[in-house]
Amino acid sequence: MKITRHADLSEISPTTDMKKILFLCDIDNTLIWSYKHKREGDVCVEILKEKEQGFTTPRTLELLKTVTALENVMTVPLTTRSVEQYTRIRFGDGAPENALVTNGTLLLSNEKLDDEWWYGSLQSVSPLKDEIERMFRMLEHQNTFIRVRIVDEMYLFVYCAEGVDPMSTAALLQGLTKLNVQCAGKKIYLFPPAADKGYAAKRMAERVEADLVIAAGDSEIDIPMLEFADAA
Repeated sequence: MKITRHADLSEISPTTDMKKILFLCDIDNTLIWSYKHKREGDVCVEILKEKEQGFTTPRTLELLKTVTALENVMTVPLTTRSVEQYTRIRFGDGAPENALVTNGTLLLSNEKLDDEWWYGSLQSVSPLKDEIERMFRMLEHQNTFIRVRIVDEMYLFVYCAEGVDPMSTAALLQGLTKLNVQCAGKKIYLFPPAADKGYAAKRMAERVEADLVIAAGDSEIDIPMLEFADAA
């Protein structure tokens, strides 16, 4: 991934005289990683089907706990994970109170859905609901994909089978739909415009009246969020 924009954060401190700092952070491969990349000393923070699935470092958990305790900083994970996938993660004492899941279309506050945010997302996504379902019906029985599913009624997700080139497949799909097609490893996402991390970042910044937005991420899907942020 090409770093589109970043900034020196050395002058930003917990004592910065601001009403509110919004810190938006991707999760997978930014805060945590799968068991396939586990290293010595890593801590398990996610269990899936009674097996250790997600890991992070003790240092990451320590820093997360520190930043979530800052009075003028609102830390909000912003992830493509569904509600069910996000609530599997256990960050311990450093768990943020709020999280934007399903690529920012759903807001969880203490693991409970924010109805106002959900309704706003539903209104924005609904004009393309038929298109999401059309693409789902087109792709669900193709051998090209191991999994095809609609995530929390907001976007379409597919996982490529072995031997399938995700990038060329994503390019092919983009020519067949009005949805925004993005690729991350073997995963391909088909998003309506409202299911966009940049759009979610803007909504959250306006909601909390943030004076400064800081963002961290690792993939193309994160680019709109990184471009919106003051420091990324």
